[in-house]
Amino acid sequence: MKSNARKLLLELADQYLIAIEASHSGDKTTIHRFIWQDRPKELDPADTAAVGSWVQRCLKDNGFNSKKVILSLPRDMVVLKRMHLPLEADNQSDIADMVRLQMSRQLTMELQGTAIDFVPIEDNDSDDRQGVMVLAAALPLDRHQWLTDSCKHASLKIERISLRSAGVAAMLMSHAETIDGAVLGISATGTSGDFVVMDKQGLIFARAADLSDSKVDDPVDKRVHRIVVEAKRTWMSYRVGHESASINSIVVLGDDELSRMVSQEIGKNLEMASSSISIEQRIDTPEGTPYQTLTQISPLAGLLTESTLDFANPRKAPDRAARVRQLVLASFFLFILVVGTGFVVINSRLSSLQSQLGLVQSQAREVQNEYREYLRNDARLSNIQQHVDARVDWLAHMDQLFSVAPPPGQILLNNLKASMEPSVSFTPVKIGSRRKYAGGKWSHTTTASFSLSGHVANRSITTQLRQQLLAVKGYSVLSKGPDVDDRFDILITTRLPTPYPGNSSTTPEQNP
Repeated sequence: MKSNARKLLLELADQYLIAIEASHSGDKTTIHRFIWQDRPKELDPADTAAVGSWVQRCLKDNGFNSKKVILSLPRDMVVLKRMHLPLEADNQSDIADMVRLQMSRQLTMELQGTAIDFVPIEDNDSDDRQGVMVLAAALPLDRHQWLTDSCKHASLKIERISLRSAGVAAMLMSHAETIDGAVLGISATGTSGDFVVMDKQGLIFARAADLSDSKVDDPVDKRVHRIVVEAKRTWMSYRVGHESASINSIVVLGDDELSRMVSQEIGKNLEMASSSISIEQRIDTPEGTPYQTLTQISPLAGLLTESTLDFANPRKAPDRAARVRQLVLASFFLFILVVGTGFVVINSRLSSLQSQLGLVQSQAREVQNEYREYLRNDARLSNIQQHVDARVDWLAHMDQLFSVAPPPGQILLNNLKASMEPSVSFTPVKIGSRRKYAGGKWSHTTTASFSLSGHVANRSITTQLRQQLLAVKGYSVLSKGPDVDDRFDILITTRLPTPYPGNSSTTPEQNP
């Protein structure tokens, strides 16, 4: 992007329109003009022609002239998945194919026409397994079509479609680059909040929350509490993945009273370093811009310097037959040059050879496509079978856990939830420096979770319960909230399909 080149960035949702005209130079982004408009009540959001006309009118009335636009998507429009692929990181073709295959298995939406993009991220289990970790994102067909049609009726050409959360991460990247590990970033406005996790490479996790129950005119401490609750939920959601990097710092976008209080409170709750970053240090805006408006438009300004996910130009598997066709055509061209003087004599023979070559190429493509389809079906079936084989002996686990519980007179269990999350992996066959699917090995691990909550006679019983559970081999224990005198709320996880035989002090030869 050229320095000082002005760009139009736009966020279009069912209920509102945000647009900015901005340029970037050095470490500073300048916003030359902006609009923030609520959708008129009489305007039907399903009518893309009417929506496009409204957008065009808003832009024209406010002096916007650019016809190319970078679109920002709210987090709730996009499906994000972190996934491990047993492939080499530089094999973009296989990665694109496998990402689409995995997304087709995990998503309930129709994949035909869905825009799917991905970006490689750091794999924190890379020492234990081969492959690449990616952050995959899918924009459903209906939302993609709605945005495309609306921009078409607004006489706008889509240059790039990215995620609002990526803009938030870009605004906070200067802080992430100075921290080892992951950083939890927070950008909260009056009615919504973006919560991102990033490392030195960029965005690795994103979550949005509706803060409409926390009004702008509410007391600051009430709004702070609501934002802190959502930040803690984001922290818990991110930590569910066993490949997640440890969060070592928290940063809040903004330096107003609300942002500073959120930074202090969440840092105190999660017991880690926290800070807030001034938006004005990164953005120049027209004089008199309200601070509330600045917090709303700043993620769009971040997209000006961010270029990871792009649903307008998603990564695709290259045409594998293109190189073959190019080589064949080049060979024929060279052949014609060498034997050009005898072209009349061999013309009939050449025509016959060309016909045969076309037939062979057609047959080769058919066989290649059939083989690829076979590998895809085999991968799907093997993946499904691994999930079917992933089982947990719930009764044995419950018997193991309850065997160390305090007597009923000291503890009252109010709530018990159990869940299972299988993790399927694939190890390809290595032939020289290449890895092949055929002959590879599928495997699976199972993570069982038990959520227990209830009442105790005193806090010491909770401590005793946690210590007894930690003494059982193969289990990990996590408190889901602060300890209180008369209640407990813990999460117990294990990767064992069934408990180890014997008592809790028995140590197996190998702990998976």
